[in-house]
Amino acid sequence: MAQEALIKMEEAMTANKTKIWKSDRMKLLYGGIIIMLLTASSDYILKEGLVPGSGTIKELISWLLNLLSNNGYSFGYAILTLVAIAFVAKLVWDYVWEDRVKDFFNQHMNRFDKDLDKVNKETLSALTDTRIKINTMLSDHIAKTNKFLTENELMLAISRCDQKQLIDSLREIHVKAYGDHCKSEKGLYESTNRVISKYLRANVPHRSNHNQDIVIEACEGGEGYVKWTEDTFYELHTIAVDPDYKTPTDAPKIDHPLTYNTSAIYKKLDDLKIVMKVDDKEVITTEDNLDVDVDDSGKVIGIKSKIDEIQIEKVDNSDEWVIKIKKDIDITKPKVKVSIHEESYIKEDFFVVRRDVPTCSSTVSVTLPSHWSFEYITIPPDQGWEIIQSVPYKRKATTTDWVLPGIAMACAWRRA
Repeated sequence: MAQEALIKMEEAMTANKTKIWKSDRMKLLYGGIIIMLLTASSDYILKEGLVPGSGTIKELISWLLNLLSNNGYSFGYAILTLVAIAFVAKLVWDYVWEDRVKDFFNQHMNRFDKDLDKVNKETLSALTDTRIKINTMLSDHIAKTNKFLTENELMLAISRCDQKQLIDSLREIHVKAYGDHCKSEKGLYESTNRVISKYLRANVPHRSNHNQDIVIEACEGGEGYVKWTEDTFYELHTIAVDPDYKTPTDAPKIDHPLTYNTSAIYKKLDDLKIVMKVDDKEVITTEDNLDVDVDDSGKVIGIKSKIDEIQIEKVDNSDEWVIKIKKDIDITKPKVKVSIHEESYIKEDFFVVRRDVPTCSSTVSVTLPSHWSFEYITIPPDQGWEIIQSVPYKRKATTTDWVLPGIAMACAWRRA
C-alpha cells in the first residue's frame, strides 16, 4: 500500500509540474502577443495624444511607448521565438526522452544495478572464502613451524651430544618414550641392551647371508651314531670400514674374534674334522692340532689341544666332547667371507639351530638318508622364515629378515 501511495504521489507531482510548465509557457505567449499589439499601436497613440495620466506617470508611459515603437517588435519576436523553442524542446523531450530513451535507460540501469549487486555479492563471497583459506593456511603454517622448531630443538640437542653421552642417555630416553619399567635391571630393555645394542655400532661386525648345509648319514655297526657333515658360509659385514660410509672408522683394521662351537662323539682319531677359512684361506683346523690318548684297544680316553685357539672338554660319563674354537682375525674391508666345514658323529635324532649374533638373511638345509623322514620342523613365527620341501627326506628353511640371537630353528627325524 505504501508503495502504491508513493507512486500516486509521484504521478501527481509530475502532473502538477506539467501544469505549471504549460501555464508559464502560455503567459509568455500572451505577453509576446500583447507586446506586439502595443508596438503596433504605439505610434498612433503618441501621434494622437492619447497617452493617459498626467505628470510623471504620463512621461513614463510615453517613454515605454517610444521604447516599444523602436524595439517592441524585437522584444515580441524574441519572446515568441523563446516560446516556440520551448515548445519544440518540450516536444523533443516528451517524444525522445519520455517515450524512447527514459525506459531504455531505466531498464539498463536496473540491469546494471542487479549485475553490480551480483558482482558485489560474488566478490564478497570470494573474499570471505579467500580469508578462510588464508586463515587455514596460516594456521597450518604456524603449526608446522612450531613442530619444526620443536623437532629442530630436539635434533639440535642430539647433534650437540657426543656418542658416549647419547649411549649413556639411552635408558632415560626409553623411560621417557615407553615408561618407568625400562629402569628395571631385569627388564626387557636391559636384556636387549646387553645382547643386541653392541651390534648397532658400525665397527662391530654382524653376519649376512648365513647358509648352513647339513647332511646326515647312517652309520654301520649298530651303535646308534650318525655321521654329521656341515658346511657353513656367511659374510662378516663391518660398516665402519666401508669407504662409502658417512662416518668411516679411522682405524686401519678391526680385531674380531671368529668363534665356532660344536659337540661330537670322538671314539677314533678321524672322528672329528673342523676347518675354518676366511676369504678361502684356511685360518684354523683341528687336524694335527689335537693330542689324542688311546688305550690298547684304540679307544679315545683323552684329548688335548695343541693350540690356544681350540678348547675341548669331555662330557661326563659319555663319549661326547665339546669343542670351542676362537680365532682372532683382522678386518680391513666391509665384507669378509667365512666358511666352516665340519665332519663329526652324533647320537641325537634332532637338531637345534642357534644364532649367537644378529644375522641378516639365513638359510638352513637338512638332508637325511633317503629312507628316513622328518618328525617335525619348527621356526619362529615372526622372523619371516619359510619352509621348503623338495623331497620327503630334505627340508630347507629360509628367511631374508634379521634373525636375532637365540633359537632360529629346530627339527627332529625318524630313522627307518
